[in-house]
Parts: sequence; C-alpha cells; structure tokens
Amino acid sequence: MEFKQKHPAPSLRQYVFPFAPAVRLICFPNAGAGASIYRPFSGFLPACIELLSVQLPGRGDRLGQAAYRDMEAAARDIALDIKRLPEMPTVLFGHSMGAILAFETACILGEYGIGLKSLIVSGKSAPHVTGPSNRC
Repeated sequence: MEFKQKHPAPSLRQYVFPFAPAVRLICFPNAGAGASIYRPFSGFLPACIELLSVQLPGRGDRLGQAAYRDMEAAARDIALDIKRLPEMPTVLFGHSMGAILAFETACILGEYGIGLKSLIVSGKSAPHVTGPSNRC
C-alpha cells in the first residue's frame, strides 16, 4: 500500500484519506517519536475512521524547527489546529509522553467548548496519581 501525506494543520499529519469518515482519531506519539509511528494503524482501522497524528517540531518533516520547551504551549498549539478542522466526533489517543500531551490538549479543547468523544491513554498513570507507579 502506498501512502500519501497531507498536512491538515501545522501539527497534524494524515496518511490515508477515507471517503466519508464518521470519527476522527488523533494520535499523540511518545517522546522521541514522530507522527509516522502511527501510519501503520491506518491499515487496521475501518474506513469510517479518519486517522491523524501529531507531528511536533524537531521531529520528522519538522526537524528543523525548534522543539517546545513548555507542555502547555504545545498543547495549546495542537488544540488550535484541532479547532480549525471541520467538526466531527473526535477521539484523542496518546502513549507515554503523548498521553500527557493528549490530556493537556483535551483540557484546552474543553476551554474552547470543544467536546471529545473520548480520551484514551496508555503507558502513563492518571494525572492525579502520585508515587512510584507514576514514574516516567
């Protein structure tokens, strides 16, 4: 399968383009990874799901851009990019550091009045959990 790439917003990448998606899935990679880590997911998802992945500065095709030094600034920029997309039920998924960034982005989207269908995280404990089980 040959993949094309589209940039629906500065921080978002899309590799497969469903005809009439019903749900948007936005994936946040772990630290050190780029958006392309989620490209293989598109082969396992039904055609009704639009898959986008987050490309942070300093990764992939944004390698020449300065990396964020502040999680809130990154989340705010991503939330603004999501806000600019056409309305569609949206799910955020993040793994490890991406889980933290997805959570922060979800909070900011809530401030903008944008509700999510779901937030799914892996590889990271809930933000309110402290102690040894919440080490990164």
